[in-house]
Amino acid sequence: MELRKLGNTEVGVTPMAFGAWAIGGWMWGGSEEKEAIAAIRAAYNAGITTIDTAPVYGFGKSEELVGKAMEGIGRENYQLLTKFGMNWQTEQGEYFFDSVDNDGNPFRMFKWEQFINYRWWLMVVLILLFITPELYSLYTQFDLHPEKVVFNRTNVSGLKFFFWDSQFGRFFNSGPIKGNGDPAFFLHTTLWAFLPWSIILCVAVFNLFRTRNDPHEAAAARWIVYGSAAITFLLFSFSGFQLPHYITILFPQFAIITAGYLTSIKKETTYRTFAIIQTVLLVLAPFAVMALSMYARIGNPAVIVPLFGALVAFALFNFSKPGLIRIILPAVTTIIILFVFLFNFFYPNLMKYQSGMMAGKWLHQQKITKTPAMLMEWSYSFEFYAPGYVDFIRNNNELDDFLKKDNSRPVYTSEKILADLQKQGYQYEVLQRFPYYHISMLEPAFLNPNTREKELQKIVLVRLSH
Repeated sequence: MELRKLGNTEVGVTPMAFGAWAIGGWMWGGSEEKEAIAAIRAAYNAGITTIDTAPVYGFGKSEELVGKAMEGIGRENYQLLTKFGMNWQTEQGEYFFDSVDNDGNPFRMFKWEQFINYRWWLMVVLILLFITPELYSLYTQFDLHPEKVVFNRTNVSGLKFFFWDSQFGRFFNSGPIKGNGDPAFFLHTTLWAFLPWSIILCVAVFNLFRTRNDPHEAAAARWIVYGSAAITFLLFSFSGFQLPHYITILFPQFAIITAGYLTSIKKETTYRTFAIIQTVLLVLAPFAVMALSMYARIGNPAVIVPLFGALVAFALFNFSKPGLIRIILPAVTTIIILFVFLFNFFYPNLMKYQSGMMAGKWLHQQKITKTPAMLMEWSYSFEFYAPGYVDFIRNNNELDDFLKKDNSRPVYTSEKILADLQKQGYQYEVLQRFPYYHISMLEPAFLNPNTREKELQKIVLVRLSH
């Protein structure tokens, strides 16, 4: 088999290599020694002269088998790809890395000199260059017009909002949008949003504080991941302005922490415990979905039951698989079940109660292109989905000015405001009615179809005259 250059080196490797992880017997089950040696020899005889092994592949077992298989073959006739530094024969433990570079100096995972690398500073310059149009727009729209009223305030700086209020101001609750922070908010949000990995994540965090004899580099790597996640989590938790989606920025770190702990498991009892936990969650997921579907009358049980039943049966059938697969498979199946239900049945059904979006789409469908307005009833979704620019009317004087220009333009408002206008002598023509509910704050009374109507706010699109 023709050799190809490995990257920018002069080392030649075959296009296909023999992967020797599984024969090490760790995580992937391993194989009989004779079969492993025979497989390596067969690959070599077929022209595959590049072999990938490492100390971590069975703590030396893979390397041992490769050595036996290649015994008697000239070293110049094959290439070994490996990793280095792992030492499981010391008191520090099986994940102790004791490595030196070509000069005999300790190998460093983190090189702080990278912070003065020109590439990082070039990236900063490019970011500033790319956001310049937005900065210019904010400056001309707000900084040059201090008389503008924004969130009941004047002298609002667009540049300050961009660099401080929208980034850090919300954490210190000093921005124009304020909230009432709950220190436990992101804790319980993480527990349900990170399902089905939440329990393992909690165990992984607890496991960090157990006595360890890690070397400096390994401990540093662990604490950088855990520490940065913890600092960000605490910053979010004690901020005044909180939204659930903020926590997603930590999911990559949560995933690293969880995966790091899972791959460190050695005891069969631990594997079995987590496998049982994940399987219980898997069994509970379809029952929870079906209960919600039947209670709220969302989705078709005739479609949901067979689909989810097949997924659960598949995962349970593979429960006896060795290693991590029996933990990962039921977890992934749970994710699929929740994803299919939420994004194909539940959320699409909720969207029809987002009146702003529905009203904006209705204007497009009816090909009504005249500039609409929101009358004392603000809706971000209507402003987004409605065709073109959307006016906002704050009081009757602004309404009269709006009607003088063109009273055929559609107006988005509530039936309550409409009733007050009628008492003041305004006349109206209803174009369409839309139910509204704050769908990010679901309550049992809304989910219950028997009481749902009472929870809805009535929004209308009308044409007004005076």
